[in-house]
Amino acid sequence: MDQGKLDEAETGFREALRISLEVADRPGEGAARGHLASLHLERRNFPEAEREFNEALALRRATGNRRSEGVVLGDLAGLIAATGRPEEAERLFRQALEIHRSVGDRHDEGLHFCDFAVLLVSLRRLDEAAEAWRKGAGILQGFGDSRGLLRRAANLREACSAAGAAGEPRFSEPGGGSPA
Repeated sequence: MDQGKLDEAETGFREALRISLEVADRPGEGAARGHLASLHLERRNFPEAEREFNEALALRRATGNRRSEGVVLGDLAGLIAATGRPEEAERLFRQALEIHRSVGDRHDEGLHFCDFAVLLVSLRRLDEAAEAWRKGAGILQGFGDSRGLLRRAANLREACSAAGAAGEPRFSEPGGGSPA
C-alpha cells in the first residue's frame, strides 16, 4: 500500500477513535484501535502495533466480543512471531484458534491456521505445520478466499525457504499445488 493511502487511512482511524472516545463507544474504540494496530504493523512500527493490539484486545474482552477477540489474538500472534517471540506467538495462536472454533468463525480460523503454519515452519516443526496448513488452506478454499490463501502461501514459501524446507511436499494445498 502506498504511503499516501496509509496516511489517509490513519487519519480516518484516528478520527474514528476520537469520536468513539468522545461518545464512550467502547466497541467502536476497540475496532479503531485494531485498525490502527494493523496500520502500524503494515508500516513495521512493531511497538506501536503491539500497544494498539493489546488495547484492542482489552476492549474486545471488556465488551464480550469473542469473535473480535479471536481476530485480535491471531493478529497479535503474527506480530509477536515477527518480533522473535515464538513461544508467546504459539500460545496466542492457540487461544485465537480455540475462540474461532467456539464462536464458529471459520474464515478467521482458516486465516490463522495458515499463519500458525508459518510460525511452526520457522520452528522446524514441519509435520505440525503441514497439518495446520492443510486445515487452514481447506477452510479458505471452502470460502473461495483465493486472495487470502495466495498471500499466506507466499508467506509459507518464504518461511520454508528461510528454514531450509523449500519444496517440502507436506505443504500441498487441498486440490493440488504446493506453496512451498
